[in-house]
Amino acid sequence: MDGLEGYARTFLLAAYRLAGAGGQVSGDLVERYLSGLQAGTDPASDEMWPVPSDHSQAIVEAASIAIALYETRRWIWSHLPEAAKQHVVTWLLAAANARVWPNNWLLFPVVIHTFLKSVGAPYRQGIIERHLRAVEKLYRGEGWYSDGGRHNFDYYNGWAFHFYLYHCSRMERHDSPSAKNHRERLRLYLAQHQYLFAEDGAPIYHGRSLTYRFAVLAPLWAGALWKSVGLMPGVLRCMANKTLLYFLHRGVLADGLLSQGWLKPFPLMLQHYSGPASPYWASKGFLGLLASPSHEVWSEVESLPATKPYTRSFVVPGLIVSGDSDGIVRVSCSRGDHTWCTRRGRTDPHYGKLNYSTHTAPNLDDADIDSQVAYVSEEGRVFHRRRPTFVAQADRFGASAFDLANETEDAVGRIETVSIGLGRVDLRIHHVTIGYPTGRLRDGGYALSDRCPLKAELARHWSIVMRPDGMRSFLGSLHGFESCHNYTSEGANPMGRYSSTPFLLSPVLAAGEHLLVSLVSLTKQPIKPAEELSGIRIVFHSTNLVTIECADGDEFLVQLSTLAPLDFTFAGRKIQGSVRFAHSSSRQGLALWLQHHPRGRLEQR
Repeated sequence: MDGLEGYARTFLLAAYRLAGAGGQVSGDLVERYLSGLQAGTDPASDEMWPVPSDHSQAIVEAASIAIALYETRRWIWSHLPEAAKQHVVTWLLAAANARVWPNNWLLFPVVIHTFLKSVGAPYRQGIIERHLRAVEKLYRGEGWYSDGGRHNFDYYNGWAFHFYLYHCSRMERHDSPSAKNHRERLRLYLAQHQYLFAEDGAPIYHGRSLTYRFAVLAPLWAGALWKSVGLMPGVLRCMANKTLLYFLHRGVLADGLLSQGWLKPFPLMLQHYSGPASPYWASKGFLGLLASPSHEVWSEVESLPATKPYTRSFVVPGLIVSGDSDGIVRVSCSRGDHTWCTRRGRTDPHYGKLNYSTHTAPNLDDADIDSQVAYVSEEGRVFHRRRPTFVAQADRFGASAFDLANETEDAVGRIETVSIGLGRVDLRIHHVTIGYPTGRLRDGGYALSDRCPLKAELARHWSIVMRPDGMRSFLGSLHGFESCHNYTSEGANPMGRYSSTPFLLSPVLAAGEHLLVSLVSLTKQPIKPAEELSGIRIVFHSTNLVTIECADGDEFLVQLSTLAPLDFTFAGRKIQGSVRFAHSSSRQGLALWLQHHPRGRLEQR
């Protein structure tokens, strides 16, 4: 299987190179992949690939081979002897007719049958239509598909769903009934995806299969080729170049080959299906090679994207994204936990954290402290934030909750967390309902990593971890926490050997309801802890109603847990109803979000 994976994924890159250059490339690309195709599909060959069967990895690789064969049909498919073509068709049909998992895998048979259709080979239109209907049920809006389940959002949305739908449309000459719809969905997705890159090209570290790296560029190139991208062509090329160089300058090549990791080899971040050649799905990130030399993406002058501070709320995937003048992009998450990825009673660190960024990665050890909240009992038992439930999201607000229980127990409490994005700072409000014998709430900041141990400063109510390049991870208590600490680890972080995480502990909490508030930041800018904390005023009006006044004049209202109809004066105005969030600013005035639906649907007023 490793040999098949290595062939299929590098063939995809070779195909883009061949097609974009009209076959005029140096070396023996055509001969190499033509002979490999014949050997891999010939039943009489000692090098024949595994025959695809239900749910087998060979189905994944067959889809890449189908795309590569379509793009190189003038130089490879058309030169195959008839007997060899029949071998290829037989092997591909075995993949296209096999049963697949009900996620992005649904598109593999669609791709393969569409290719076979394009070259006049036997195919099954019924499978194409049936699988596209199943994919349609995974669409959640704003250009986002859930990768199976209800809230499984990650880069597979771009480098799988939109990537394969683009290629199917391309093989259909963009004449399929669904092409226009899929093109518009890609445009909607790219309107958000473009904000997940730092100024230096670093993508957000979030989700599984991150060893594919450059593949994060695939939907951007698809948008350029399909003319559904909202970026200027020169800006798109600049982003792509920066992302490619970001990785290449940080050691992703080991002896000339893409390593299994993020920046350097790092086995802890891999999934069970990751093989030696898996990183070469990065080939998808070179889709832009299909653009002709005269295409505007090459002809326009390269230009930097705008770097002014921004905060964007992407409600469907549950992300609040903020960028600042320091070039870092930070993400606050209110949903998006792959439930099948949970392990040993904990949330997968690639999905279940409260925060991610372009310049940090979560620790992959079992402590689960960084960017996370947990309840620690007096006897040392830890209730991790496992399978968090989405509560609501709007504007700068995102809310999620989890029960204090294991799978075999009834819940003994609940923790709801509301994050408010304030640019380079996130405000976290925790509502704790506890019936368990006494314990403490633990709140963690970003894990910062480096090749050497990091410097830290500690005070009673705040902690800062610092890296030599000026990057700082800060965590401070605004209310309810008793002490601040640092958690250090070695060999647990994909971005550096040593990592350090600031975290807060509350005093022992008695049974009942509690509100605790923290301030978390990741920045290259100097931090004055006293000013950071004193610039925010918290007022508690009940056990679940909070207002916040910021030094810049912005005011926020948050009602947590069970909503009660309000008759309340906020920012000088009377507000009434089941208000979940409210935000008042000199720039935008007063906005209210009322919740009438138990699944978090909000109405703005």
